[in-house]
Amino acid sequence: MEEDQLIMFDSNGAIRMYGPEKFEELVKAVEVEKRYVEKMDEFLTLVQRTMAIVRKLGDAIEAEKLTAIGSRNIVESEAEERFRAVQEAQVRLREKQMELDRYVAEYESLKRVEQEQQTFFQHLSQAKE
Repeated sequence: MEEDQLIMFDSNGAIRMYGPEKFEELVKAVEVEKRYVEKMDEFLTLVQRTMAIVRKLGDAIEAEKLTAIGSRNIVESEAEERFRAVQEAQVRLREKQMELDRYVAEYESLKRVEQEQQTFFQHLSQAKE
């Protein structure tokens, strides 16, 4: 056995022998791996935070979208309701106009009857005299 070799146990408990150069490479590789894992963990944390923010923004956008749809529906129904109200008012106006025309015609007819009766009474009172 060489004196500059190192005896170690691997993760399975087996005995391993490494030369000093290989051991240094192994230590460096382990350090690189640790930094890589740390960086990946940091990246994963960053991605999770970003996704949480994106989810919150998505939820907020969805809520605003539903609010906008609700508002649009209210506006559309208001416009339809106003249109219906205007149509109903026009129908009532036509009915009232027809009723007014009927009353005016009846008034004119009654006025003529009154005039005829006054003329008749005048003839009667002149005939008595």
